Amino acid sequence: MFGDPHITTLDGVNYTFNGLGDFLLVRAQDRNSSFLLQGRTAQTGSAQATNFIAFAAQYRSSSLGPVTVQWLLEPHDGIQVLLDNQTVTFETGHEDGGGQGTFNATGVLLSRNGSVVSASFDGWAAVSVIALSNILHASASLPPEYQNRTEGLLGVWNNNPEDDFRMPNGSTIPPGSSEEVLFHYGMTWQINGTGLLGKRNDQLPSNFTPVFYSQLQKNSSWAEDLISNCHGDSSCIYDTLALRNASIGFHTRTISKTYEQVNATLNQYPPSINGGRVVEAYKGQTTLIQYTSNAEDATFTLGDNCTDFKLFENGTLLWTPKSLEPFTLEILARSAKIGLASALQPRTVVCHCNAESQCLYNQTSRAGNSSLEAC
Repeated sequence: MFGDPHITTLDGVNYTFNGLGDFLLVRAQDRNSSFLLQGRTAQTGSAQATNFIAFAAQYRSSSLGPVTVQWLLEPHDGIQVLLDNQTVTFETGHEDGGGQGTFNATGVLLSRNGSVVSASFDGWAAVSVIALSNILHASASLPPEYQNRTEGLLGVWNNNPEDDFRMPNGSTIPPGSSEEVLFHYGMTWQINGTGLLGKRNDQLPSNFTPVFYSQLQKNSSWAEDLISNCHGDSSCIYDTLALRNASIGFHTRTISKTYEQVNATLNQYPPSINGGRVVEAYKGQTTLIQYTSNAEDATFTLGDNCTDFKLFENGTLLWTPKSLEPFTLEILARSAKIGLASALQPRTVVCHCNAESQCLYNQTSRAGNSSLEAC
């Protein structure tokens, strides 16, 4: 949730929603816990656009009463943080200049790093909020147990982008709908009554309608220089044109790119390694074991000090044990595309009886502090 609200759902659908008020961003629940995230918007200056000025998250579990954290925008890109309605003062190290700190309480760990304040609830769900250009931008991270159990402006989290815009009454509008239709969808998630952020101090107009991207594009010829730094990024163009402010548009693009990179990293896993967890061989004879991976571009390599082994890039392992010198076999599979690697350390058992028929591979002794066992 960033800029003049541009939102990416939990299934990765991007849309712009300039609603004015308090909104349900996500409600999630499983058998043991529940999580609630709400946001408050205000009009962005005199523009027909809005931005977030506050967020509130509440977590509760079967072993824990409700824990509520609020993030409130303050002047000069400050963030006031409240835990259960009490202002949080972050502990900082003696050498710290005040930009970093943590606060640990039952059920939640709060941390501040410059203008970013994060909350991790029970090590389970997390919310991170940053203040930039007098706007709050936020990201939420939920555990897989909440899949198929979410509702709100962050969508239905089920790996199916087609049903993300589901309204409280259960009906759904399709992705790719016009911004005007999406605006009416978003307003169905407005919180009636008092939410986690309490009552507002300001009086909201009852008929606020934002300016839409299609309208801005029609009249954008005056601003070609202004939007040149957006490099075609629609959220950056929208914010630049709606607010007539290139630096806010640039900040929107910067945060958008950061969130994209975080998502790309979090949604990638190192390649798996499939194959024998125990390698058995007879002295002087070559044993072949094939390892495979779920990543098509995975290449296999050996760790250090595996002199009696040969491992081909396709995962074929050859072992010809020549001595009983201790070593630890480590097999690595690396994906060039995502730059992540996995490691496997199989048990290695060598038999050095006079005849192979005498080998008892289940009666072994370890050679030093290594993975080699001898029988």
